[in-house]
Amino acid sequence: MTDRNDSKPKLPKSAAQSRPRAFAEGKLGSSDGDARAPVTREEVMRDLRKVLKDIASHILVAGPDSDSAEAILGFEIQEKTFQDVLQIDPEMIQLERFSITAIIDKAYDFAYQVGPRSNRYTIEDGEVQRILTIRHDSPGGVWGLDQGSISDSGDHPICRTIDTAHARWEYAYRGALTVRQLALLANMTEPAVRTSLSKEGIRTAGGRDKDSGLTKISIEDSRRWLEGRRGFVPTLIPEPIDSFYTDDIVNLFKAHGFEAGLENPNWGRSLYTTAQEAEIDPDWLLEVATGRPAKLDIDALNRLSEYLFADSPAFVGGLVERILRANEGAK
Repeated sequence: MTDRNDSKPKLPKSAAQSRPRAFAEGKLGSSDGDARAPVTREEVMRDLRKVLKDIASHILVAGPDSDSAEAILGFEIQEKTFQDVLQIDPEMIQLERFSITAIIDKAYDFAYQVGPRSNRYTIEDGEVQRILTIRHDSPGGVWGLDQGSISDSGDHPICRTIDTAHARWEYAYRGALTVRQLALLANMTEPAVRTSLSKEGIRTAGGRDKDSGLTKISIEDSRRWLEGRRGFVPTLIPEPIDSFYTDDIVNLFKAHGFEAGLENPNWGRSLYTTAQEAEIDPDWLLEVATGRPAKLDIDALNRLSEYLFADSPAFVGGLVERILRANEGAK
């Protein structure tokens, strides 16, 4: 049996890849719990459209022709001039065409701890780098966000969301935070944070941020201070998922008669790791494994069958019946 001490939890690829479909249907993520966020998901996506429009504007200026700008926008530019691009309504840009849309959507859930549970656990290192690139290296610009470059526009919804997601990621994996990061996580103003830190005798002793040069609060003081703030929402920890392992899943399936060809070599993997490697939603897998109502996802069942080295027709067919019965019983 392999070591059960899995490394930092990672979301399965499908958790992010499945999100653009919601945008195509006009559903900007889950609205459950969004009221606790200081900005709306729609505001963030509106900003993203402006950023994408500005990227197309700069590409048109740089050349070599308008084709690249049109490829970004997703439609033809009539006059093919810089001014023509500036007149384009950002709402015409279809966000589902861009992979960054799903990552920003997931970052929103992680930053404000809203939306699907699986999006609240963590955000990948590579995803952090991608949203920071949008934050600091995109033109943003006087044409789209109306305050110079996007990197100078910390109050815009997209900037606040990216900064908050980054702060939560830093808090989870590094610990020391800047005053701005503490303010974002506690949903307070920076002056209020500085006043509070001063009253509690907390000094900036955590070094300096390598990018901004701002001083940081130590790991211990950051955690202690945040835990005492009413506006701070702790990051959701996937404890129920980590309590299940691949051998537990297999035994559950076998107990329900799904043992045809079940020869899983990945014993000892947590349910979270199993879901990641099989590219399925961990929350969905937990629901299926424990016999709770769940979405009928044939593609996910096939991937799970392959991961568990199961006899696919018997395994998938049996679980389809099990899911349907669980859903019917929940009505």
